[in-house]
Amino acid sequence: MNRSNPRIEEALQSLDGLQRAVPRPDLFSDVVKRLDRLNADANVRKISVAAVWLAAASFALLVSLNIGLVVKYKVASEQTTVASLATAYDLAPGSDNYLSYR
Repeated sequence: MNRSNPRIEEALQSLDGLQRAVPRPDLFSDVVKRLDRLNADANVRKISVAAVWLAAASFALLVSLNIGLVVKYKVASEQTTVASLATAYDLAPGSDNYLSYR
């Protein structure tokens, strides 16, 4: 069950004499310097706090206006439905079937 492929064994044995690569001692600091230089050169645009608050207030205003319009449309729709039903069944004021209690 423990059969090994001779080609695999040969490849592994060829790696026995290799040494592990050792980086320069200042490599990490060079990488950090290069990243800092790239970040400094990049045109990073920062958004002010006032702009964030303005966007949040605009969004809140938009949401509240939408909610108000939906509620207003719903009330107008219900009133239109009641009025159309009253007209359809001759229950509107001024018709013969309308009873007025005074």
